[in-house]
Amino acid sequence: MLRNLARFHPEAKRSPFPRPSALAVGVVLAVSLLTATSSAQQGSTAKEFSIEAPALSGIKIDGKLSDWPPAIPRYSIRNFVIFPPEYGYNGLEDADLSTSPDLSAAFSVGYDPSEQVLYLGVIVRDDKLVIGHRNYLDSDAIEVYVDGLNSKKDVPFPVPNGPDAMHWWDFTDLSTMPVHQYVAIPSPGPVYGTKYQTNPILMAGDLKRTKTRMAFRREGDVTIYEWAIQPFDIYPDQPTRLEPGKRIGFDLAIVDRDSPMQTPVGSEPEEDRPAFIYWGPKWNGMKAIQSSTLGELVLGKGSPPPPVSQSSRSSELRDIVRELEELTEAQAAQAQTTARVLRQARQALEAAEAGSSQSRSGRR
Repeated sequence: MLRNLARFHPEAKRSPFPRPSALAVGVVLAVSLLTATSSAQQGSTAKEFSIEAPALSGIKIDGKLSDWPPAIPRYSIRNFVIFPPEYGYNGLEDADLSTSPDLSAAFSVGYDPSEQVLYLGVIVRDDKLVIGHRNYLDSDAIEVYVDGLNSKKDVPFPVPNGPDAMHWWDFTDLSTMPVHQYVAIPSPGPVYGTKYQTNPILMAGDLKRTKTRMAFRREGDVTIYEWAIQPFDIYPDQPTRLEPGKRIGFDLAIVDRDSPMQTPVGSEPEEDRPAFIYWGPKWNGMKAIQSSTLGELVLGKGSPPPPVSQSSRSSELRDIVRELEELTEAQAAQAQTTARVLRQARQALEAAEAGSSQSRSGRR
């Protein structure tokens, strides 16, 4: 969220994906990583938004999540920001944001002690993908907020009210900000109408001066965002040392549009405004200047969560194989039907041509 001071399925019995094609097998496996454990429930106090980030290794940022531990916890994203005339409910007033096919989202998080980055895997079920590049309201998006010091520090808005406030990041020294705000969209091209040439972007900073990177993948009605994020004590020269027991300020948000933006910023009808949902403690203005409103990650001391049992993993794979076999059989049956119809059509064509030839001979 830039100007205002400002489904995923728990214990899902069905994949949020349609029956997988061969191309989708990797994504189906990735989704199983975040559905393998019970959904972690969060409450309303800051303490309840403190979660462990286990040690991970061997993670490739490719948007697949297939190399994440299957048993790693996941956390639903369920809190609304309603800020007329910019953000609204987008038709989700009565929706369960843990299960809604219109919008539901969850994330898992860890860190790599060797690479000195946080890992973030986010899965968003969204039945309508909308991409825009003009401003912060015209596109589906994800925002991530990180305070390497977990300072709980708040600072004033960095520029005076006026025209510059709409582009505060162009007039701000990121080294003075307690929170670093990353933004990404699930498409190539400019992000939020900014001048930055990267996706994701680092507001008021230069992503290329960090180790942070992101990959996204869209399959069916599901978008996956996979991140490696480098926290800082002070950007860009003092990276945060990631080690067991370290606490990192953290939150994330999802922006969801259901139709392309047709009117100028601030003039959209209520029913067309995008939804803005977030994970952590209550929103109270602008998280980029309010570290006190972030949740926190506690870096784990040991190994990542143990994998699911071999029998459970085998059961998951058997289900996937069975679905693929059924799909293959259906495709084979369809191919046989198509071949039979084609043969009949060719026979009819040959008979028609033969009859036409005999008719011409008779006239002679």
